[in-house]
Amino acid sequence: EVYDKIVDLRRGQVEAKQSPPRAADRFQSLIENSNPYERDSGSRMNWAAGLNVPVAQEGESIDLLYWIGCAGSFDPDGQSVSRAMVKILNHLKIPYRLLGKRERCNGDPARRLGEEGLFHELAMANLETLEVHSVKHVLTHCPHCFNVFKNEYPQLRNVRFDVEHHSQFLARMLNEGRLNLTSAIDAKLTFHDPCYLGRGNGDTHSPRQVLAKIPKAQMIEMPRHGKESFCCGAGGGSLWLDVPGNERVENLRCAEAASSGASTVVTGCPFCRTMLEAGRQALDNETSVKQTMDLAELIVKAMGL
Repeated sequence: EVYDKIVDLRRGQVEAKQSPPRAADRFQSLIENSNPYERDSGSRMNWAAGLNVPVAQEGESIDLLYWIGCAGSFDPDGQSVSRAMVKILNHLKIPYRLLGKRERCNGDPARRLGEEGLFHELAMANLETLEVHSVKHVLTHCPHCFNVFKNEYPQLRNVRFDVEHHSQFLARMLNEGRLNLTSAIDAKLTFHDPCYLGRGNGDTHSPRQVLAKIPKAQMIEMPRHGKESFCCGAGGGSLWLDVPGNERVENLRCAEAASSGASTVVTGCPFCRTMLEAGRQALDNETSVKQTMDLAELIVKAMGL
């Protein structure tokens, strides 16, 4: 299991104080700000300006918790996904709550970069918060958050909530007839499978099920897709590190998307959204790929919102 070995080696680096400087900066930000973006935790809800967003009161029971995550709170690409999902939830009139400024990083960046103690600290704090609110269902648009809640938090404590990625939620809403897509999108789409959704959790069907419901949209697959997909370049904390090499992973992946003839690259992860957009901008202007979008952003467009 190469993946587990890499994480173990990184833990050894942390213990020996040999982590890359930028990784150490992420750890310090997680300690001081509860997020890896070096942003003040008090600004966690700035993304929601102008939106009707229900934030849970202290001790309030929550049936459906929409977990925004750090990228959804602080990164511009992630914020766009958060706003799109709020529009969808409000349109569907589904009762939900956010934790607002009391949300903190789930600990995934710390664990991937080898700071296991910090991961446990963040995880236990989050688990206590979820227990206080008697959360029954967690909805997240980030596959990293999805994976941590679904597979890693249960290893620390007996959890009472279930977890759903937004691609699974959107597919369910479409299948139940609660979500109607009335606006045609006449475009060639290709879906980039986030590692922690496809290879990590085995779900390659839900996002494609959603895309298949968009009127006039044409789905094109890249050579590497599904469980045999290719990382966007952000994996393992690389989003925050100076990765050596002559070729960027995101450029390689966007070149694959361009070779498919697609005009829009769709994904279901805010980190992938950021990396793929960087890769798209690095391509020649004559490429067929004109935009990158998250699944939720595309659905808002197809709903005519």
